[in-house]
Amino acid sequence: MTARVFLELLVLWEDLKPFSEAVAICEKLLDQFLAKGAFAAAADFVHSLKSRHAELGDGKPRHAERLEQFIRRAGDFAHIQELTDIINRQETIDAGAVEMYLESLGWESLPHVTAMLGSLVSKNARFMVCDYLSRRGGDHLNIIANGIRDKRWYVVRNTVMILGQIGGDQVLHYLATTASHPEHRVRVETMRALEKINSEKAIDL
Repeated sequence: MTARVFLELLVLWEDLKPFSEAVAICEKLLDQFLAKGAFAAAADFVHSLKSRHAELGDGKPRHAERLEQFIRRAGDFAHIQELTDIINRQETIDAGAVEMYLESLGWESLPHVTAMLGSLVSKNARFMVCDYLSRRGGDHLNIIANGIRDKRWYVVRNTVMILGQIGGDQVLHYLATTASHPEHRVRVETMRALEKINSEKAIDL
């Protein structure tokens, strides 16, 4: 109920100060959703604020900028780290709801989401993040591929799996590096990724 009220008020306030204060309360509400593990509700809330941002258009640039701050904050390092910690504390994980929250974020969150691969305890949660990154990372390969430089072999392997799912010749440069990785499991995953790509350049590797 409280969340809906503030969403409605954001449309009504003309002055920047009360509008900004309302957004600050929305930020606290989002934090509460995440702390309770209500990831689907948090995703809906972020989407609603993004809709309000689109409605503002160019008519209220300072109001729009304040909402942009909310959207960036939802996917910043601190919130993704908190999200990771909450997932790790839960006995059962609604991976679909977590993915809904990730889908609500902007591309700016991708570096922080990729870092989840080295911290998540649940295998299912890691696979969910891999699937998410394979869908969202195609236009930001430089961010995704940073994982191949990680010292932890399992992070490198997961990154290779993501690159294989993204596919295309654009990932071959990165897979050429992992093809000679000292960890056998990384090399095996690299071969699987190359098989998925199935291009002449991949065969050459």
